[in-house]
Amino acid sequence: PSYQILENGSYLYTQPGIFGGAIKTHTGILSANDSSELSKLLTQRRLNNLEKSEFTGTCPSYNDGTDYEFEINVLGQATKLNSCNNELSNDLLVIQLIEFFNTFSREAMESE
Repeated sequence: PSYQILENGSYLYTQPGIFGGAIKTHTGILSANDSSELSKLLTQRRLNNLEKSEFTGTCPSYNDGTDYEFEINVLGQATKLNSCNNELSNDLLVIQLIEFFNTFSREAMESE
């Protein structure tokens, strides 16, 4: 599954079809509070630091956990992060992005 959040706070969550099933999508708009919080956390300095960080542990998927990949575009600057390559575990931005993922996933399931 993946999601995209646009500058205006709207989002699109996409879940691939399981066993050849139909692709599921869910759209919505972040609350004003979530949008404001995300804007505060999305700084170029933070993104640069995350991108330069190195993860030295064992990828969660090796133990049936979840790996995350993020492609964050801010003002035309793309930052790619991966939970198996970059140290993301304690960063507030990453925690917020994972919370959004869980929320969007749950909302998509509830809207069926």
